[in-house]
Amino acid sequence: MQTTALSSRLRLSGSGLKLLAAVIMLIDHTGAVFLTPLISQAPDIATAQSLYTAMMVCRCIGRIAFPIFCFLLAEGARYTHSIQKYTFRLFLFALLSEIPFNLAMNASMRYQSVFNSDYQSVFFTLLLGLLAIWCMESIRRAIPWKPVGILLAVCAAIVFITLGNWLKTDYSGYGVCLILLFYYIPVRWRAVVGLCSALLFFPLEGFIAILTGLSAIPLALYDGTRGKLGQWGKYWFYAFYPVHLLILAIITFLVVPPLPMF
Repeated sequence: MQTTALSSRLRLSGSGLKLLAAVIMLIDHTGAVFLTPLISQAPDIATAQSLYTAMMVCRCIGRIAFPIFCFLLAEGARYTHSIQKYTFRLFLFALLSEIPFNLAMNASMRYQSVFNSDYQSVFFTLLLGLLAIWCMESIRRAIPWKPVGILLAVCAAIVFITLGNWLKTDYSGYGVCLILLFYYIPVRWRAVVGLCSALLFFPLEGFIAILTGLSAIPLALYDGTRGKLGQWGKYWFYAFYPVHLLILAIITFLVVPPLPMF
């Protein structure tokens, strides 16, 4: 009985997964946005080493978040009543998040533009993944002859993965690929996919990518329910992403001296 009770307490709903991923993402971005520029301006080597260690701890913890968001997107695409509305929401908030994202990434360099075509936020990665699912499912339904449908769907996947690389979105085409894996591989294998994300992202991030495999633990605890946040609760993350980036950018702007322009 105690084992059963403990097991039930260790389950995570979709809302619980989303909240956990958001907290982990906040830790990651604190390291990337706030701690990273402090390292080069530390008064001595010991302080710089301490800041570097703290930054790396934040970034390592942060590797767990993205596979969870990919899984949640795949689940959302699987059960949404309107993939068109879902896609529009992602597109809208991708646009709304772009300036906060650029401000956060360049908060210590006051002279940088708020518009940056060199690197796009994770919202665009998620958007490309959802568009790939929409396109591939449309092809699958429209073409009755299965071999041709599969071939064209794979071609569509390659197009969106390539777009992720070309647009330089966060996690690039590898992120789009992970979203498709979560969507097309049965849900019961979600923890295995999370574990395999370490191999997928290794070419992109090196050995730190191994830590993305830890996402398998919270994914294994997913209980298949939406959670207590309800229908409107899904919007809090859309708001949280640009707001937390903007707050981190403001804090960095106020606390960290501007880096010299070369």
